[in-house]
Amino acid sequence: MNRKNHLLAILAAVSLILASLAGCGGKTEPDVPQPTQKPVEYANLTDEDSRALLSRLLENAGIDETRIRGLFDRVDQFNASVKSEWLTNGFERAVPTDTKYDPYEMQDLWAEKNGDFPGYNCRITAFSLFGEFVTVGADQPKTQGEDTLFLDLETLTEDPAVLCGDSTAKFCALFAPVPAADSTDVDEQAQTLQAGWAARGVAFSDSPARLISVVLHDRFSDTENTLFVGHVGVLLPVEDGSFCLIEKVKPDWDLDIMTPRQTLSTITSKCLTGMDEAIDTLKPDMILVHGDTSTTFAGALSAFYHQVKVGHVEAGLRTYDKYSPFPEEMNRKLVSSIADLYFCPTVNNKNNLLRENITEGLFVTGNTVIDALKTTVREDYKFSTDELNHLPYGEKKIVLVTCHRRENYGEPMKNIMLALRQIAEENPEVELVYPVHLSPVVREAVDTYLRGAPRVHLIDPLPADEMHNLMARSYLVLTDSGGLQEEAPALGKPVLVMRRETERPEAVAAGTVKLCGVVQDDIVTMAERLIRDKSAYEKMAHAVNPYGDGQACRRIVDDILWYFGRREQPAEDLA
Repeated sequence: MNRKNHLLAILAAVSLILASLAGCGGKTEPDVPQPTQKPVEYANLTDEDSRALLSRLLENAGIDETRIRGLFDRVDQFNASVKSEWLTNGFERAVPTDTKYDPYEMQDLWAEKNGDFPGYNCRITAFSLFGEFVTVGADQPKTQGEDTLFLDLETLTEDPAVLCGDSTAKFCALFAPVPAADSTDVDEQAQTLQAGWAARGVAFSDSPARLISVVLHDRFSDTENTLFVGHVGVLLPVEDGSFCLIEKVKPDWDLDIMTPRQTLSTITSKCLTGMDEAIDTLKPDMILVHGDTSTTFAGALSAFYHQVKVGHVEAGLRTYDKYSPFPEEMNRKLVSSIADLYFCPTVNNKNNLLRENITEGLFVTGNTVIDALKTTVREDYKFSTDELNHLPYGEKKIVLVTCHRRENYGEPMKNIMLALRQIAEENPEVELVYPVHLSPVVREAVDTYLRGAPRVHLIDPLPADEMHNLMARSYLVLTDSGGLQEEAPALGKPVLVMRRETERPEAVAAGTVKLCGVVQDDIVTMAERLIRDKSAYEKMAHAVNPYGDGQACRRIVDDILWYFGRREQPAEDLA
């Protein structure tokens, strides 16, 4: 039996268990009369009243605003994906026994309308809200229960931000299978589940919210007797004594691209074929693609195949070396050949396109990352990743690190990891924080060369708001990323780029960014100069960021409205 068939079997088992437990507090003899089922209300959260009620209940339960906002974003995505006749305003009423629950049909209906993608299932949805009330022991494996949680892990690899800063390891510690008792007694099984959680250091903080679950015997293993959380939700008390249960949401379209050790060919081909259904259904007037990833190129190519206009956000970046960065340089050049509108962060980016005889549809907007910083960075920000709340900001120099580019795989990445280790070992005033990319290649290099170094904090990837606020509190940024070259200077943080070249020469010219290459000694020398030489540090920290004023999104919207005849003039270009 393949994995999908296993999944269907589990869903079927869930329906049976839910039916058997309805109205019961524990074991019940078959001949005991069951309580009369009362109607329940549900909502698709399409109206303001139901959304306001749920928002208030979540706030009353002490759930962080970021988590609440993320839930509603995913609800909106789901509502946009299903047909309008499936949705109703306000609350719907139904008797549970009258509600058809056929997991096979449900899966078929979803696949028919939205493709076969696991999405944000009940475990991910519940954990994204309740995760701040769960703690786990230190040194959890990066993944546990891969066989049972493989769909969850695919989704989290694609979008780690859904965990609101909590780690995948923490998620797996809670939901991976635990040893089961050799018994059919419910109390004994509950005790083994609790013991299994305790062995992993799983504990729950007090909150009006409650995490409730349906626990099944794990059918993925033919040998191990284990228990598996097959269904879960967050229960919230309502002021009138009733309860609100949050279970799951799904995204509108996710192309199910992420697979372990995927190739650029599989990414591109899966994106191309997946886009067909989305474009045919949505019939967009324009598709916006952002940056220079392989999905950016495939999205633009798919739009071209469907004769849909393309707007390229962050257009005109160039190194003029097609293998560096790889594959980003060719991705953005190929998108430039397809696009109709070009939203350039800087004048230099516009000039690059002019030199390539692209003369129409060019706009200088600034970069949208600067816009984002204005909404995310706060002095009173509390990190969902608790380790970040306890770093010695102000006492030590926090050095933020990212490293993940394919061009650095192999010897360059080894050199980078050894350089980071040397910096940590030789500078006791430094605390190095590295949100480690989920790529197995990157994680292997980190484990081999960097793990165990003093004052090095290796954490899971962070959502944008967490990353922005960590940057704001950091002393220095070491990165091979593109976006951080723009974001960090906007916060007054010097950036050393661990690459041989950069497509952002404006930042180098402005003095906010320096290239330090991929040689261990060079990285260490340049980093230690900024750590130890105050004047060198201040010169970079106070340089003017060339990437805009935080109004890029407004300019892009105005330019699109002008293009479609909804505005008399395009936005004024950023000087």
